[in-house]
Formats: sequence, C-alpha cells, structure tokens
Amino acid sequence: MKKLIVLASSAILSLLLLTGCSQADLPEAAKQNYSITRADASAVALSSIGVTKDDTTYTVVTENLNSAHPCYDVEILVDGVLYRYRVDANKGDLLKITVNDQEVDPKDIPKPISASNSQYVSLEAAKQVAFTDANITEADVIAFEYEMDYAHGKYLYDLEFRTSTHKYEYEIDAIDASLFKKDVDDKTILKPSGNTQDSAKYITPEAAEAAALAHAGLDRANVLFEKTKWSIKKGTAVYEVDFIASGVEYEYTINALTSAVINLKTEGKADGTVGAYIGEDAAKQASLAHAGLSKDNVTKLFAEPDIKNGKTIYEIEFFADGYEYDYEIDAQTGEILEVEKERD
Repeated sequence: MKKLIVLASSAILSLLLLTGCSQADLPEAAKQNYSITRADASAVALSSIGVTKDDTTYTVVTENLNSAHPCYDVEILVDGVLYRYRVDANKGDLLKITVNDQEVDPKDIPKPISASNSQYVSLEAAKQVAFTDANITEADVIAFEYEMDYAHGKYLYDLEFRTSTHKYEYEIDAIDASLFKKDVDDKTILKPSGNTQDSAKYITPEAAEAAALAHAGLDRANVLFEKTKWSIKKGTAVYEVDFIASGVEYEYTINALTSAVINLKTEGKADGTVGAYIGEDAAKQASLAHAGLSKDNVTKLFAEPDIKNGKTIYEIEFFADGYEYDYEIDAQTGEILEVEKERD
C-alpha cells in the first residue's frame, strides 16, 4: 500500500526522461503550431478534474514530440490518483485521458475527493462501514493504512488494517459507501460486483485453490496458503493463489470464471519432505511457551509461513512488556529455529 511513493517516483523518472524536451528543441515549423502555452494546457486539465494546482501533489506539462500534430502531455497526481492528459496545442481539446492507466471518456472523468463539487463519503464513514462489517471497533485496530484509489471505473477507499487476530483489506465505494471488495487474512471473501463480467459466475476462492492444488499434484493438508485474492489482470478476473509446500513457493494465477491455470511461478527447491504442517495456532503457542508468556500477555501476535534455507517455517511476531519478539518455527516439527528479542 505504498502507491503514493510509487507514483511520486514515477513523476521523478518522468521529469528526468523529459529533461530538455522544450519548445527550444522543436523545429521552427512545429513551434509556430503551438497556439496555447504549457500553462494553458495545465489549466485545461486541472479544470476538467475540478481542482487547482495547489490541490495536487504535482503537475508536470511537456511537449509531445512524437504525436502526429502538436500537443502537450499533462501529468497530475491528486489524492493519490494519477491523471494523464493529452491536450491539443492549437485548440486546447482533450485528445486522450487516462486515470491510473485506465482510459476514460472526457465526459466520464472522475472527480477527486478534493474537487469543489465532490460528493464522496468521508474517510470516517468508509472506516465505519468496514469496521461494522468486520464486527470490530476502532479500538480493536492496531495498524491502519488507507488510500483513495481509482479502479473498475470508480473511486474506492482502499482500507487495510489489523487487529490482534486478523488482517483485513476493504475496498469501499466512495460514492455510496457500499462494500466493493473484502479480504480477510489475504483471502478474498467478497468479490467486486461492478465488473462487466457476470460476477455470479465467479468461482469461489476454495475452488481456485483446488484448481491450483490439482495442477501442482498436491493435497491441501500438505500446503500452507499465503494468499488467495481476487483481482483483474489484463482485463480478466483472476485469483492469485500463493502457497508453500515442501520448501517450494507456488504462485498461481487462476481464471476466476473457468478455473483454468493462466500462469505459474515457483521459487525454491523441493526438500523431499511431505507431511501435514502444525498450523499457525500451534506455532504461536510454541513461541509463547518458549517466551514464558500467554496470549493474554502479548499484543500484535501474527504468524505467516515462509521459506528459509530450504525449510518451510512460520515467522511469529508479538510484543510484550516493551519488547518485540520474533520467532522462526519449523512448520512441520514445531522446533524453534531462531529467536530475537529486542526493545520495542
């Protein structure tokens, strides 16, 4: 959830790549065709969004030297969303518009939350929808991040938060505060209903996992699932199914309508062991027992599977009495492999 950082880095890269691309570099014939200035092009784009330059994180305007006729490229970051415009340098017409790399029609340009005529619900309202659905209160939340996103043709609040027991990710429609997508512990519970494909035909997360396991020739009891998440890739609804088995990490992309395997990546080398894993609860208990603590004495207790030195492990983390504890537990035997304890 660091899109703002990524987008800011993109802006810096764009500036570096476009250094020196100015009117002075253009042939005389091309210069005469520029009837409007960079400031004019920027004003056109900002007006269509409904914000001022002061509302934006950055606004960059460059001449497009590769276009068939004179035009400006305007890049604007506002509320964490990236707008890109191509503006006719003679008339000021909007030739092409993308929002977070999705092309949109000029009449359908989404207005950001900072626009003067914004009709979006507040962040607090979106949070309450998510917390109510998760059956928790804000006091239960120990870590929280959010961003405004534009995807699937609409603005969404993307909320990520943790409690002492679960990790949640919600996408809330910024117009009507309806639930658009919900993941719990990196597993999709509610799939988006706003996609053009028939959402009623989407397979379940469990069916996507079964398709991946069948392709890998593995049993559910012998794998550790890391995530099973619904997403759109290249216009296709898919599940990303990641799991670990016998020292190998599998990353599957499964078609969410047909169960077909679209892509598979593996990392690691099989260690030759096959057997059931002890489970996250047992791994947590092993680490707590070693630390001489109980579940009631600690906060931020988390466990996740990983591979280290060819061995499948659980990484356990928790906090107690001003200290941070980090454990590595053998995922099959429960043996404590490594312990770190340091001041929080």
